Amino acid sequence: MDNLGVSVWNTESGAWDLGFYQGVSSNFVAWGKNLWPHTDASRYYEGMIGAADFLTTNFLRTIAAGQSKYFYYDSRVYAAPDYFKHHPTIWEYDGTIRTKGIAYAVAGSLIDHSTPLGNVSADPNSYFLVFDKGSGPIAALFSADKKPRQTTLTLSSSQFQVLDIMGNPVSITGNIIPYGRIPVYLRGIGITAATLKSALQTAIVATRTDTIPPNVSISDAPRGPIASNAFRVRWIGLDDSSYPNLGEMNPESHMPSDTPNPVAILYSYSLSGYSDWSPWTARTYADFTDVPNGSYTFSVKAKDEAGNESIVATRPIVVNN
Repeated sequence: MDNLGVSVWNTESGAWDLGFYQGVSSNFVAWGKNLWPHTDASRYYEGMIGAADFLTTNFLRTIAAGQSKYFYYDSRVYAAPDYFKHHPTIWEYDGTIRTKGIAYAVAGSLIDHSTPLGNVSADPNSYFLVFDKGSGPIAALFSADKKPRQTTLTLSSSQFQVLDIMGNPVSITGNIIPYGRIPVYLRGIGITAATLKSALQTAIVATRTDTIPPNVSISDAPRGPIASNAFRVRWIGLDDSSYPNLGEMNPESHMPSDTPNPVAILYSYSLSGYSDWSPWTARTYADFTDVPNGSYTFSVKAKDEAGNESIVATRPIVVNN
């Protein structure tokens, strides 16, 4: 296409998902017992991490490869909380922006009107995509195989800033940059793109031990006194490295990943005064029946593949039947 002197387009790129709404107004419901407990939360994992990761890395790699324009295929034929079909829509049914839409906008704001310098990583399992821009060079770092890694730069910490996928500043130790499944950005400060490129080309890459626990929150539970002895509590956890799945697609081989792990995030829960801590499970909800009148505290914690446990999330439950 370049020989013909025309712009190259990457047409109809799209990350298909169902969004991540859950609760009484969404279709996050348990349709019986699933073969894999985590599938009750798969929509959330995909909407919050999977689609944002896929779209952002696809966009960054496309522009880094020298293609001059990027077209995102959007579809809003029908959008509602009970819409059961995957679609690439960036907007939610109520007009809010999905996670992937925000991540896409952040990536665009960082590398728009830049000159791509390609992937400069010497490590075959890493992408170090460098972009030269008038306001200063930008690099995007992420792992090809989704594994946690880190790189040590020869630059001083005053010569760059690290941003997460949403454009938020990230605190680091010295000049060691952690990265993995989810892209992080390096914004050069007072240096040229050539300097940043050279630093990344000679950077030392190493595997990274996952020491960051997942975040867990209670997404749906009774509030205030309830006139029933039966109720359901739902929760969800997210992690920077652990991603429950039945086999992701490898963007290099276009084949399913060889490391599916539906139990990448496990949960344990309790209802004080009624039940002790449960065995670890990938399920993201619990049904309670025949609970006597009284005041209780529901607690849940999450654990990732590396064994890091989250802070316990709690919710008061009052039964007054």
